[in-house]
Amino acid sequence: MKLKYIFYLEFALSIYTLFLAAFWPEKFLMTITGMELAENPLAVELSRWYAVLLGFLQYTFMASLHQRHWYIFRHILWVLLIGDLAHLITTVTMALNYSGWNNGLFLSLGVTIFYGSTRIVALFRPQWIGRYYIYSPG
Repeated sequence: MKLKYIFYLEFALSIYTLFLAAFWPEKFLMTITGMELAENPLAVELSRWYAVLLGFLQYTFMASLHQRHWYIFRHILWVLLIGDLAHLITTVTMALNYSGWNNGLFLSLGVTIFYGSTRIVALFRPQWIGRYYIYSPG
């Protein structure tokens, strides 16, 4: 099994999300909240800031995957896994307190659980990533 292909799929989906959040923030916000937030300039700008942070995070993720250094990539996976947990909590909180469940939130929940599970497998079975990794202590 080569988990690297799942990581490439995640990267592609994240780049799509990045462009949506940066250049079409109204559509991005409508997708995740189910509410029309275009008239709220703060929500639109926060969407763009999310895109900037997502870009740096995904660059770091891909760079560490191509570096083939397990010590670095392992730390990136842990950071992303913690982010997945925070994303799950935020998604459930938003659905329960604000917008209710919609297709965008269900998709977000499913994708986050899938990628989080993939990260857990990669952390405990790094040979399944499909690349030769330099193992270092730590």
